[in-house]
Amino acid sequence: MSKYPSEKFLEDYFYSTPDAVRVSPYYDGKIDRWFGRQVEVPSGIIDLLGISGSNLAVVEIKNDAIKATALTQVMRYKSDIQYIVDNILDDVLKPNVYTVVIGLGMPSRRIILDASQMGITLITIIDGYIQEPHRLGNDKLIYSIMETLAEDIKKFVEVK
Repeated sequence: MSKYPSEKFLEDYFYSTPDAVRVSPYYDGKIDRWFGRQVEVPSGIIDLLGISGSNLAVVEIKNDAIKATALTQVMRYKSDIQYIVDNILDDVLKPNVYTVVIGLGMPSRRIILDASQMGITLITIIDGYIQEPHRLGNDKLIYSIMETLAEDIKKFVEVK
């Protein structure tokens, strides 16, 4: 996995091409424009804060493989933005807040599963190409594990 000169290099690229960032693997919503970059919130600094339709998107960029720490980081940022949406914005303005993590290389199955459960869109760059967002349905092995676990839970609940 080749790294780029810096995280800022990647941030500059995505800032100049907002429509390269899909906010969900389940529909074609893309970033229309950026609200800001390096946006300070109580839990840290959001790399990019975007607008997609009438919704917001918190985007975290990593110049490396996506790790669990990036997932928790973007969720902390989402929590800060969600607080503003729920408690400060006018009742008429209630956008959804999406989360996106962009990183290099293929994420592990565990990361794809965790991101899917948290509602985080994963976008990766492999060999210089931006990949379609990852989602649980794209990984048959993980889906199979989830089905097996669901069956085990059903059996356990039936025993009680």
